Parts: sequence; C-alpha cells; structure tokens
Amino acid sequence: EQNQISFTAYGPSGATVSLEGRVQGQIGSDGRLQFNCQLPHLGRNVLSLSVSQDGREVQFQRTYSLQEDPQLAELRTLLAQAEEKQLDTTAAKNFLAAVGGDNPYGEAQRQQAAQEISSLRQAIVAQEVTKTQTFPNALAQALFNRAGAAYQRRQFNRAGYYLTLSRNAAAAGSFTGHQVQLLPTEYGDYPGFLLSNGRLAVTLLETGGRIISYQVDGVECLLPGNFESGLTLEERASQKVSKEMVTRLKGLGGFEDAGGYAYLWPVSFVDWDVDFVEIKPARAAIAFSTLIPDTPYLLRRTVSLSADSLDLHCDYEIKNTLSPEYASEDPEHFQFPWRGRFMPGIGQGANAPENDRLVVPLLDTEEPLQEPHFTAAKPAFYSLKSRKLKENFFGAYDPSLRTGLAMLGDTNLSHLYMWFNSKVDKNGKGGVYTLEFLRSFRGKSHADPYPNSPFTIKAGESFNFSFIIRGITNCSSDEQFLQQCQR
Repeated sequence: EQNQISFTAYGPSGATVSLEGRVQGQIGSDGRLQFNCQLPHLGRNVLSLSVSQDGREVQFQRTYSLQEDPQLAELRTLLAQAEEKQLDTTAAKNFLAAVGGDNPYGEAQRQQAAQEISSLRQAIVAQEVTKTQTFPNALAQALFNRAGAAYQRRQFNRAGYYLTLSRNAAAAGSFTGHQVQLLPTEYGDYPGFLLSNGRLAVTLLETGGRIISYQVDGVECLLPGNFESGLTLEERASQKVSKEMVTRLKGLGGFEDAGGYAYLWPVSFVDWDVDFVEIKPARAAIAFSTLIPDTPYLLRRTVSLSADSLDLHCDYEIKNTLSPEYASEDPEHFQFPWRGRFMPGIGQGANAPENDRLVVPLLDTEEPLQEPHFTAAKPAFYSLKSRKLKENFFGAYDPSLRTGLAMLGDTNLSHLYMWFNSKVDKNGKGGVYTLEFLRSFRGKSHADPYPNSPFTIKAGESFNFSFIIRGITNCSSDEQFLQQCQR
C-alpha cells in the first residue's frame, strides 16, 4: 500500500532520463541517476521510462500493483456501523468516492483516511458512552465506565475496545451463584481483574497481563514491587513504548513475561489486549495478548481458575506472524527467548520475603542453592543464570505462615533462572528474590550436558506451553511442600 517508488537509472554520463514524458534529470559522472515517483492510483500501474542521448533513445516499461490501503477496509466497516446508528457519514462517503477507480491515492489520502476513521470512531463511541444502560454484572458495568474514562482522555480506540469488552461481559449474564468470580478491580490507578474461588484470589493487571497479587486463603504470596516511577494511565492505555520512557520501565513485581537475556520487556509495562475466554459458574478464563515489538511474535497467555482448586493455569500460545514464504534458513530468525519472572514474597508489606524458604529441586549433578532461607539474619547475594531442574517446578513458602506457592512447568520448562539478595539497607528494606522459568542460551557453556535454548517458532507457526501456579497450605517443611507439588 506504499505508493512511493525509488528508481536508479544507469547509463552514460549526461544522458537524459524521463518518466511518463517528464524529464527527471541527467545521469551523473558516476553513471547513474536516482529519483523517486508516486504510483498514481490503486491497482495496476504501468510506468514508461526512457533514456536518451545524442538522438538515440531507449524506452522500457515497469509494472507495479498498488494494493489498497488497509485503512479503507476499516473505514468501510466503521461507515456501516455509523449508518446503522444514523450518524452523519457524509465526509467519509465523499472521501471513499474520491479515492475509487483511477483516482490518485498517496500520502495525503492515507492521512485523510486516518482522520476519517478517527472521526467516525469518535462519533460511534460518543453515542454509546452517553447512553443510560443497565448491566447484568459488575464486570460489564466497570468496563463501560473504563470506556467512558478513555473517551474523556480522547483515546477513542481504547474506548471502543472497552465497549466491546463490556458487551462480551454482559453476554455472560448475572454472576450470582458463580463459584468462580471474575470481577473488576483497581490496583492503585492500574485497572485490572480479580479471579477468585474463595480459596485463591488473583489480581491481574491490564498492564502486561501482570499477576500482581496471588493470595492463598488470604495470605499474599507475591511481592508487588514499586509503582512510583511507572507510566501514567494514559501512557499505558496508548500501548506504545518510547526510548524516553526507559528509565520508568522498572519496579513492578508479581509475575511478568520478560526477555530471555536478563532484560525486561518494555511492552510488559503497557496495557495488553484482553479477551474473556470463558465465564461460567465453575470456571473462568481470561486471555492477555500483545505483539512483541521489533519481532514477528504474538504472545497470548490464557489464565484460568476452577472452583475448589488451588491451581491457577497459565496457557501460552506464541505465534510467528510472518508468512511462511518469508521463512529463513538462519535459526536465529525464528528463535524466541523468554522468561517467566516471579517475584515471591509470602506475607504482607515490603519485607514479605523475610523468612521465606525456597524449594528448588535441581539435578543431583548441580550444586545446591547457596542459601535457600531468605532472611536478613543470614544475608546472602547470588544468582543462577541457567540451571537444569530435576523436576520442572520450584517455589517458596513461609513456615511461620504455613503458606506458599509453587510454579509447576510442563515439559518445555526445564531450566531455572534466579536472583537472590537478602541483604537489606539500614532501614531493613531492599531484599528481594526472583524465581524464573528460562528459555534462552543465557548461561550456556560449551560443555553443558543439559543445554537450554530459546523456543523455536518458524514463520507461520505457533508454539504452546503452560505452567501452573499452585497455592501451598499447611506447610512448615520442605517435605510437606514437595508432597503438595505432586502432579
């Protein structure tokens, strides 16, 4: 749909180059002339070129196909919706009529198409958010309110997105009597969702699909981190990350998806798209998805909870959105490094990790953890870049609270990355640890008998994997913890 073509004509110095009968210039002393042109209209464009000198002329043609701007299809869809709602569509109709057939279509038309889309979307959203409505459940009501707030911020795309989510939630009817509740919640100014079945209460943020809270029988098991330097609500809802934001893309805890080479994903600090997969009395499932910037990979994580269960299921689909025709023979072109990064902390407050005991069943050939007990009384600092797990799980518990959580991976999640720092500052703060599933080459050695690697996902293909976050109860020893980790 890009209509600018760049030509390079080669020939004798001083020769004149013409396009469609119009002189473009003369070939320079280096034997070439570069110039640009705009394809005049959608569809098939045949361009005539000529090179002449001293009464001699060479003529030739080049044929190009200018595909329709995808915005036009979106505009037609919005136009139909606007007409159904009896809104004024005169400007959009006139624009579409003006760009049809052999009429010109270039950058100016693309910009106008974007403007017409914005205008129609604003009108459609404005009509809906000002309606007086009743809702069968609190989730649909809250999403409608989020639509109104997004409209007030002039984020019309996001407002329309929330209206769609509100309709989807309303279609589930009343939640009265549901054993599993999917409810709206706010974590500070971070909009999110609460999944609860009476035993587990899990808070998921729209930002990164982040699991910011995981409570087992009322005991918090994740450290939320620091929100002081985070992005604003408007910045997060825009779903864009710039280089200027980089110093603010830190501090958040809980669980997040991250890069496989010790860096965080900036996209995990902005809002992801949400889809209600299932809302039924005994089970609820919600999906979070995003395109990972500067890659062809679309990540979708579905989080589900069933009645009378201490297991939170996280099921992934990673799709390489490139067409198979662009497949590469270079393995690096279809490798997807990833970390599932947990920041546990059993209990309340910034010092929740104090007294946590880590349970990490490494292979017998691996060195045991330098220090599994997180306490300021025995300050320790160490990290493990990539260690092979004996069984694909790890976790932590607080023996005094007799509560914890375990992360149980499928066969695709066999390596651990972790960070441990129980040294605290003079105020008794600052200690944290992470437990992370890792898929990358990080920490790989030449003689590694159990090498780790990124996911391999070729163009046009998808890859699925999963893990479970299990609530641990009545646990005061490693043995009791391990017993509850049985599959």
